Amino acid sequence: MLDTLISFFFIGILPAILGWVYAWLAWSGRYRRWVRTSAIAGIPPMFSWHKRNYWPFLSAAIGTGWMLMWAFSAVDYLYPDQDVLAETLLMVGVGIILVLGSWWPEAWRPQWHKDWVARGGDRNRTGTPLFSDEELIDRGKLPHGAAEKIQRQQERAARKKRR
Repeated sequence: MLDTLISFFFIGILPAILGWVYAWLAWSGRYRRWVRTSAIAGIPPMFSWHKRNYWPFLSAAIGTGWMLMWAFSAVDYLYPDQDVLAETLLMVGVGIILVLGSWWPEAWRPQWHKDWVARGGDRNRTGTPLFSDEELIDRGKLPHGAAEKIQRQQERAARKKRR
């Protein structure tokens, strides 16, 4: 029984945790370069008909489905008389992978991703900056004097709009 639980952890839970960590880094905006790529590690996204790459978000759904499918195996092995529970875990896992793997709602995107798309970003346009000027100013990532220059340009543009 202990061997089964250990193998379930390394085969079922650990890959799910890695998928969740990858998705969290992408969701929080700490890792953004993935939005420009049409392929992750040389492998095109599973569902590449989307204009944008949603792979990190899908990895959380795939990790959850993977974990539930392996939970099916563990329950089926440890408790062979619990067919309904085992099959429910399998069906929920497969359903999560199929539904969220082929459809990702636009409203579920994080705010930084929505802002990037509003600036003209998609995976075919690699020149769109990943960070807005405001984010760069807040992070202190601009060279000395650049933040003031950008703010003056924004103020001029706002004055021109008012006229």
